[in-house]
Amino acid sequence: MSGFDPTPDTLRSALSAWWTTRLFPQKWLDELTSETAGRSHQYRSMVALERLHDTVWRHLAACRTRAGLNGGHPPPTLEAIAAAVRHDFSAPQIAPMDDLTLWSAVYHRHLAVVRIRSSALANWAGMSERNFRRHTLAGLRLLAMELAPSK
Repeated sequence: MSGFDPTPDTLRSALSAWWTTRLFPQKWLDELTSETAGRSHQYRSMVALERLHDTVWRHLAACRTRAGLNGGHPPPTLEAIAAAVRHDFSAPQIAPMDDLTLWSAVYHRHLAVVRIRSSALANWAGMSERNFRRHTLAGLRLLAMELAPSK
């Protein structure tokens, strides 16, 4: 067993570690970036981050398109991020916690170009911070299922 365990908690820990150290745990690199073995830990961490970013962004853009929003490109500034979150959370939803809001919560909390506090994101989403964290956790569950090694 490689030690790669994509759960919401391990994802949150790995992404938090990235923001602090700019590095991912070695066991994650072995799974996510096996083709870069022999390269530096920092390089492999950047490749892993890019893979996570691309996976989440692909799902978020598809959800935005289905909701009639602009899938486009990741928002490059704090102001653009605030507007994107407002749009994602005000779009007509099929259920109270549909995939659009879940992928949006994960993307903007953990993978956006700047690190943003949950309280600010919750404010832009028009909900309590506790409820926003629930969306983030549910989105991390989706990401964990996407990354889980096939059995």
